[in-house]
Amino acid sequence: MANQAELGQFFTPTAVARIMADLVHLPASGTLRVLDPGAGSGMLSAAVVDRVRRERPDVQVSVTAVELDQRLWPVLADTLADCAAESGVRTSLVKSDFVQWALHTDERFDVVIQNPPYHKKGVSILVPVGGG
Repeated sequence: MANQAELGQFFTPTAVARIMADLVHLPASGTLRVLDPGAGSGMLSAAVVDRVRRERPDVQVSVTAVELDQRLWPVLADTLADCAAESGVRTSLVKSDFVQWALHTDERFDVVIQNPPYHKKGVSILVPVGGG
């Protein structure tokens, strides 16, 4: 099995997950559909669910977490189960490569929450800013 660096896995500290969750625009009602590709332990999903439950308790949350690394599936499943134990939260664990799954799904989402796919050596990330 590949190691964390080869998979681009850099796990999110709780404080950073909370900051990232604060960036998500929450709807006033309905369902917030969250995609967490490369979910890891589910820290980002859990932070979003926690924020929604605190700030918009009437909003439903649907989380789809996609993770390739089978070593992480047990802890991710536990995190998602904890999230789903909250009222109004539905979770789904997709045990697959995100790109392969995305090419074959019809699901649509309101927000994608993830760390950027980066490697510490020799890779630069160019993020386009602005429209069009």
